[in-house]
Amino acid sequence: MNAAMILSLSRRRPYVFSFIVTVIAVALSILFLDRAVLINVLELQSTTRSTFNEIARLSAPEIWIPIFVVGAVLFLALDRSGIGARSGNRPFKRWGDAFLFGAASTILAGAALNVLKFIFGRLRPKAYLADGSYGFDPFSFDYSMNALPSGHTQAAVTFAIVMLFILPRYDWVYISFGLLIGACRIIHTNHWLADVIAGVWLGAVIPIALALWMTRNGRPVLLGRSSDSAVFRIGRYLFKQPAPLITADARETVVTRLQR
Repeated sequence: MNAAMILSLSRRRPYVFSFIVTVIAVALSILFLDRAVLINVLELQSTTRSTFNEIARLSAPEIWIPIFVVGAVLFLALDRSGIGARSGNRPFKRWGDAFLFGAASTILAGAALNVLKFIFGRLRPKAYLADGSYGFDPFSFDYSMNALPSGHTQAAVTFAIVMLFILPRYDWVYISFGLLIGACRIIHTNHWLADVIAGVWLGAVIPIALALWMTRNGRPVLLGRSSDSAVFRIGRYLFKQPAPLITADARETVVTRLQR
């Protein structure tokens, strides 16, 4: 597979392409990187690691789910009441859809996360530090065996992508927040690098898919101007169906000539 084929796959099947890349990255991290990264992290002072753990608490879904749910109920109720509706303009519906998108993304991504944690049953770094245990114990509810994917990372990235769709102007602030939380989980030895990589993918793909689905079904979630966002320009490139290498007219001409 050459570079052109890879580029074509990334545009025609972005979800499949991102999944394949993530699986490869997670596998390589588990085999070659995770323990080396942990050893380097341990050189940080314990107080520094505790500080990063406190920062990670900002991504807790129990903070954001109530805000999104209350916002969705409030704005959609105001829309149903007809307040603010003028000449077909329904501003409260737009805000209600945006908050509904945030709530649904956070809940769906969190549900998928817990299923994957249960299936994989990966031991956390602290088990490795305690007795050298490194591996998987599938279908376990034990907290020490549910490292993959990272929940805080997934929650932070989901929040970042939701905000990116709702108010895209501050795109790099949201993305930086998501990556910072992932780094915090590694630094505090709660997760391996591979866990964070998986958490980033899961946290991003669900809100992106949901935003596109809602938009196609008449419930756009965008409140700001997408032209303000560099990330949106990248997204439009990836999710736009590329032009065919040969036009329909040209293809018909070629087929006609071959049949003669």
